[in-house]
Amino acid sequence: IDENGFIYVRRLGGVDATVSKAQRVVIHSANGPVTGVIGNVAPHLSKMDQSDKKPQIHDLFVDIGVSSKAEAMKLVKIGNPITVKNNFELLRNDLAVARAFDNRVGTFAVAEALKLIHKDRKKLKAEICVVSNVMEEGGCLGARQIAYSLKPDVAIVTDVTHATDYPTVNKAMHGDVQMGNGPSLTHGGPNHPVVVERLEQVAKKLKINVQHEAVSSTSGTDTDVIFWTRGGIPSALISLPNRYMHSPVEMVNLKDLEKIPAIMAGFALSVKKGESFAVHI
Repeated sequence: IDENGFIYVRRLGGVDATVSKAQRVVIHSANGPVTGVIGNVAPHLSKMDQSDKKPQIHDLFVDIGVSSKAEAMKLVKIGNPITVKNNFELLRNDLAVARAFDNRVGTFAVAEALKLIHKDRKKLKAEICVVSNVMEEGGCLGARQIAYSLKPDVAIVTDVTHATDYPTVNKAMHGDVQMGNGPSLTHGGPNHPVVVERLEQVAKKLKINVQHEAVSSTSGTDTDVIFWTRGGIPSALISLPNRYMHSPVEMVNLKDLEKIPAIMAGFALSVKKGESFAVHI
């Protein structure tokens, strides 16, 4: 907080400084929410050699309408989290827009999967543990701890993935993932082939179309740390295609989303008592 009451920020997760300028934000203080805006220099006042410069996170500042550091300190303190002030909105064709679908939709999906499992609980042969992990964007720390504590026999992770069906995205580089074409399964890296194959079988039985992606190393999700915990936990990732990830206007298809709980529940109900997902060589 500088002497004029402007608040400088640090990155929390995968915030993109490029799309953060000129946004309304909320600072979550102990005294309640404080509204502000991330300042942006008008184009009339920008130097030609600076107008196209990509902003860095340390360039961003929040204006909360005060004129001194002392006045700002009465409202906020160092360390208060800040979120973009952006609401959920339905567009058309089953598309919805909001901030932080990545990865609140994952929590929604596993909660809905539990409802489906409960309906068929008499068929269930395995113990189900459901978690919503903290700090995935900051080193997957929640997943590291809970995977070690639970030591599951198999883990299914759900997150978002990049939809690549809009202008300027290079499909040759990033793959072909489309909104409205179903969830995506990832092959390679931390994704256990036997678990992925079971997910494909469940989706086929439920007549749900799934898309496919490949990774050569890590996935950038909690799957990465779960699969190597305690000597290795068979794991797989099922993802929701998401346009404009890590922006205030993330977009998902709600029909894609409702298919993920069905596949997760179907997987859980397919597990036999004492079943192992080990690869026999």
